[in-house]
Amino acid sequence: MAVRRCLRALLSFAALAALTCTPPATADMHDHPMTDAVGAPAAAAAPQVVDFPPMFKQQELAHMRSHLESLQLITRYLAEGKFQAAADTADQRLTRGAMSEHDRHQAAHYMPKQMLAMGAAMHQAAGHFAIAAQDAAVTGDMAATLHALAEVENRCVACHRSYRMK
Repeated sequence: MAVRRCLRALLSFAALAALTCTPPATADMHDHPMTDAVGAPAAAAAPQVVDFPPMFKQQELAHMRSHLESLQLITRYLAEGKFQAAADTADQRLTRGAMSEHDRHQAAHYMPKQMLAMGAAMHQAAGHFAIAAQDAAVTGDMAATLHALAEVENRCVACHRSYRMK
């Protein structure tokens, strides 16, 4: 029963994230109030604006949308008990190894060092999630898997709270 409640909460979060992370073209995703990992209101500091050339901005937005789609797919696999598929998705689409050298070099050129560090932490957390999901395929430990997935999402939220593209 607890697993079902966790899955329902996770699916609700994923649906909410999909709605709030794909705002109308006239809105800015950082105009929406955000909360920290335990649901407390986020600090009121405005995100730092990062100036990307238009072509690179579109590429980075496409990467972030791909990450969100990956999180949605992972959530669906977890709901279906397909732990290995969730692990493979994280490993193939979210870890640092999933990014081409070309992508890393172009993006890094325009990002502040702390933003780069936050991105690296998200990719590392995705690797930890992949391991937790593989373990869950054997142990059935959904809690550890969900905690690892929450850490990946926490890294995304922290970066989006701290930065926005111009």
